[in-house]
Amino acid sequence: MLQVTNLKKKYGDISALDGVSFQATPGRILGLLGPNGSGKTTTMRSIFGLIALDAGKVHWQDHAVTSQDRLNFGYMPEQRGLYPKMKIHDQLVYFGRLHGLNTSTARKAADQQLNDLGLGARGQDPVETLSHGNQQRVQFAVALLHQPGLLVLDEPFSGLDPIGTETLGKLLRQQLDHNCTIIFSSHQLDLVQHFCDDIVLVHKGKVRVSGPLHEIRTSATRRRLDLTFDTPASLTPTSGEEHPAHHTQIPWLPPDAEVEVLAYEPRNISLRIPHDLDITSLIQAASQVGHIASIAYQPPTLSEIFLDTVREDVNEQHSEPHSVDHTTKQQTAKIARNLTEKTPAPLTSNTADKFSSEPS
Repeated sequence: MLQVTNLKKKYGDISALDGVSFQATPGRILGLLGPNGSGKTTTMRSIFGLIALDAGKVHWQDHAVTSQDRLNFGYMPEQRGLYPKMKIHDQLVYFGRLHGLNTSTARKAADQQLNDLGLGARGQDPVETLSHGNQQRVQFAVALLHQPGLLVLDEPFSGLDPIGTETLGKLLRQQLDHNCTIIFSSHQLDLVQHFCDDIVLVHKGKVRVSGPLHEIRTSATRRRLDLTFDTPASLTPTSGEEHPAHHTQIPWLPPDAEVEVLAYEPRNISLRIPHDLDITSLIQAASQVGHIASIAYQPPTLSEIFLDTVREDVNEQHSEPHSVDHTTKQQTAKIARNLTEKTPAPLTSNTADKFSSEPS
């Protein structure tokens, strides 16, 4: 188990880490999340002893991390850490030796990793001859070569096609079978939601959300409701506007409920509603204006939780004199645009009778 306790680090007047604490458990994948500049990279560097902390502790298996412990850690940085002109197989053997493997063991491990990653025939090629995605696979192989007890991955799926993502995902799951502790940082929140068991969301050097992902989603006070109608006529709003911005313009929605219209199209409508809103009455009211072809009702996605948390922080800063952070607001807007098309499709049912079952 990795325990990170009250980490603090300043660069001049900037607090990169301001009391960050969490733990990563063997056999589980922890997602370390946050906008650019939130403190994720500083946290990862502290685990590997690459920065001098102002305060705080990093413990592995209930003792302070030692240089010997770090030989058993695996790290995949966001930026390439490979020698471009060196042969791939030789490079894996070299890194295996740095982690304490003897030459024979390192060679066997290199062969195994290259075969597992679909690069068995490229071992004698220089790294620079590989595509971006295949270089990413080699970087992943370096991190796994010595069968680490702790694996830290920074944007591991960057540049990978769906086949590469599936291959790396399978290898990650195999590491869990060996009781490996995995920390996974990425802005691809759909992949984080798919792979991670726990999350830690850091913003402005502080932990804002942490815990098992399933519990965080199901304990949220909002739910997403997606309805598909048979005909576009079902969605004619009272104001006559094609895309109502407020729920009061949709006649079958309760006027006093805290409902947010996420999407409004000729046959489809997506809403964010309070988790305790009477969903039965809402569905019955909607069915009065047209036949409902499908219904999806689910907790907020990780993307929605992420954006809500960051926006809440920005709004709090905006309300305090002399503390508006325009950079953070721009980052939030950019992340929102990037995530719009990455939200996983909700589970659906084809009949209104099945709407009450809430997917995890």
